[in-house]
Amino acid sequence: VSTQSTGERLKILGFMSLQRRRERYIIIHMHKILHEVVPNEVNVTFHRTSRHGLKAVIPDLAMVKSKRNSSLYSSSFGSVGPRLWNSLPKDLREIADQAEFKANLDSFLR
Repeated sequence: VSTQSTGERLKILGFMSLQRRRERYIIIHMHKILHEVVPNEVNVTFHRTSRHGLKAVIPDLAMVKSKRNSSLYSSSFGSVGPRLWNSLPKDLREIADQAEFKANLDSFLR
């Protein structure tokens, strides 16, 4: 029986946790939205600032009145995607080539 934790075993094997893989997928999808590879069905917008570079704007949900709806929205792609995107380093967000972006993203997430 191994004395290593699941996280340690994943690291030794070079795998990411399920949560990290989900985050990676969401970030890659945000990159595809930015470069118009996939439709922007959640109306995420991007803006560039001199200090922070390219940032995603979380779209407003017009009718967030109840606590339940607010909670559901805060865990949706339209809310989580921009937050994950904005947590990336500025130089990573500026990469346009998808293959290069994925390689650098993997290095950043490990």
